[in-house]
Amino acid sequence: MMAANLVLLGVSFIVIIVGAELFTNGVEWLGVRLKLSEGTVGSVLAAVGTALPETMIPVVALLFFKEQASEEIGLGAILGAPFMLATLAFFVTALAAWVYRSRRATGPQLTVNRRILTRDLGFFLPLYGAAIGVSFAPVGHWVRVFVAVGLIAVYAFYLYLNLRETMEGEKDEPLTLNLIWAALPLLRPSPDRVAHQERRALLMGRRPRLRAVSGQVLLALGLIIGGAVEFVRATQEICMGLGFPPLVFALVVAPVATELPEKFNSVIWIRQSKDTLSLGNITGAMVFQSTFPVTLGILLTDWHFGSLATGNIALLSAGFALFSGALVLATVRLGKGGTMSPWALGIGLVWWLVFVGYVVASLPKAMAATGG
Repeated sequence: MMAANLVLLGVSFIVIIVGAELFTNGVEWLGVRLKLSEGTVGSVLAAVGTALPETMIPVVALLFFKEQASEEIGLGAILGAPFMLATLAFFVTALAAWVYRSRRATGPQLTVNRRILTRDLGFFLPLYGAAIGVSFAPVGHWVRVFVAVGLIAVYAFYLYLNLRETMEGEKDEPLTLNLIWAALPLLRPSPDRVAHQERRALLMGRRPRLRAVSGQVLLALGLIIGGAVEFVRATQEICMGLGFPPLVFALVVAPVATELPEKFNSVIWIRQSKDTLSLGNITGAMVFQSTFPVTLGILLTDWHFGSLATGNIALLSAGFALFSGALVLATVRLGKGGTMSPWALGIGLVWWLVFVGYVVASLPKAMAATGG
């Protein structure tokens, strides 16, 4: 069984990578066809699209299951996503910039749109801070509903700010599905290279149709979501087989398993020196994860971590997410020019390792308190 889960883990990982390649290509063309700015493509289309798998974990756990364990899984997934984005996802982006430094004009330095990063993180910090702050209010207090409604309203305003920015864009690479269509004559028993060249010349001379672009984006999302679901399932089975309790899976493993593979979109964009798209994919997802999933937690649970044996772990994850986000925002605001050193992103690995160390040290006590 363990071997089968390891194989499933590898296959699902490959599916996610293929989906990420299709998605990055398709969503860029979608932005061109809809005349959206690069920041909007990264912070909205890419961020929300790839946030779907991990968002489904708390949705399913809180809406369809009523057990205490399911509630803790939902809470862990809600808090784990922003924490992972603000730590490991930032680190992976910085690492990619260093790995691909020889093919990038700016080397390991990141080309940044300071206005977009400031806006995204400027939304994330107060929104997520308010969501965590309201957890200290009495259960059932009116301020909880007020904050929940406010989070959705502010995110709607965030979408408005992004979508009102338009830009007549262009893209050099053709749509991947069009390339596949052009290559089909080469797959015949007797390859027809003339037909291949004619098809390729035809697609290179025009923009892809919107339905083709939309189809590729939907196909890519299906691969990413399907791959992520199987990735999580295999990871969960492996964790349980090794004796890890559900809490560790919900708060630490699940967000990494669902969010991190999808952030290969950001790695691909870093490789292509499209840093605005890469960073927007992460910071835009942080804004989304601090609003919609959090609202579910506030409305469908007690949202009071002091009553949980693992409440200190949950609050610490939120604290690290806010601290890391604030550090990156300060670096962006205080810096000058069009590039930024990736150190503030790379140090996210340190916060993640410190947190995991604390979780491991606290786990026996937490398990004893819950009778585990």
